Amino acid sequence: MLTGLLFAAPSHAALSIADAPLSLAAGVAPNILLAIDDSGSMDSEVLMPTNDGALWWHTGDERFVGRDASDTDQGLSSGIFNVNKAGNSNGTWKKYVYLFPNGTGSGKRVYEDRNDDHFAVPPVELLAFARSPEFNKAYFNPYDRYVPWPSVGSHTYADINASAAPSDPEYGDFNFDLTSELELDGEDETFKVFDGMPKPGERGWT
Repeated sequence: MLTGLLFAAPSHAALSIADAPLSLAAGVAPNILLAIDDSGSMDSEVLMPTNDGALWWHTGDERFVGRDASDTDQGLSSGIFNVNKAGNSNGTWKKYVYLFPNGTGSGKRVYEDRNDDHFAVPPVELLAFARSPEFNKAYFNPYDRYVPWPSVGSHTYADINASAAPSDPEYGDFNFDLTSELELDGEDETFKVFDGMPKPGERGWT
């Protein structure tokens, strides 16, 4: 003979779990701030271990390396990128923040070449480190996988056509043809070279 047994399910009161430490008598106001930097410096194509990420050319030493955080000359062999403690561009310190001198305007560079700053690093052998992700953390890394920006609202993005790669996927209409050579000679479309800077074919500083 089978006997059915009925068990009443136990009742439970609503359970509330604290989302703050119980040791605190009073609540704590949120203290997290999300900030997005949209200043002009975000247009830089160079991110080096210096005071502000720029490459600093010292006209007295005639090189990008050797001056530490105190601006003391540690010599070429130190391998230290010039820090430029004050961060001011002037007759002694020339600031390089771009790799492409594609001019200024909609979809191009934010800053134009001035007397002492916002230049593009010349594409010569001795300065190849500026186009290596090992040194320039903002540069393309062939070992990383780059996917299109996520689409938001009416802003949609797709894979880039190498023969028409936009300088900026969102603003302007300037495109690079990455499959062929590009020659520009207009305003802010040339590389600035100072005395002592390596020229094409030169092997190094002495």
